[in-house]
Amino acid sequence: MFKNYRQAWLDMESDVRVQSVREDIEANQRELAMLESPYRDRMAFAAKVITGLVIEQGEDITRSGITAKLRLGRVTTSWKKVAQEVGAPQEVIDQFTKVGAPSVSIKMQEFKSQESIW
Repeated sequence: MFKNYRQAWLDMESDVRVQSVREDIEANQRELAMLESPYRDRMAFAAKVITGLVIEQGEDITRSGITAKLRLGRVTTSWKKVAQEVGAPQEVIDQFTKVGAPSVSIKMQEFKSQESIW
């Protein structure tokens, strides 16, 4: 399967149609960013002012069809450290500890020679 994955990636990367569409998309993205830039600068300045107003007021503000919602900073507690501090046995801590399922990420590595990929 590793060889199949790599070969599909190599085939995709060498497909001239894929390359052409990517180049068109990149050119359009550059042009769009240039055209949007002055508007985004104005929006960023306004957002900074709005943020200050909302924090100062301490609640959500809606004006001109725009709603700015106040979100208080996240509060977290390390319950494991609390349990250890009050002397809870490790067995009790383990009983209430959850471990997430493992996950896998797949990333292509550049290679310089025709190395064996399993």
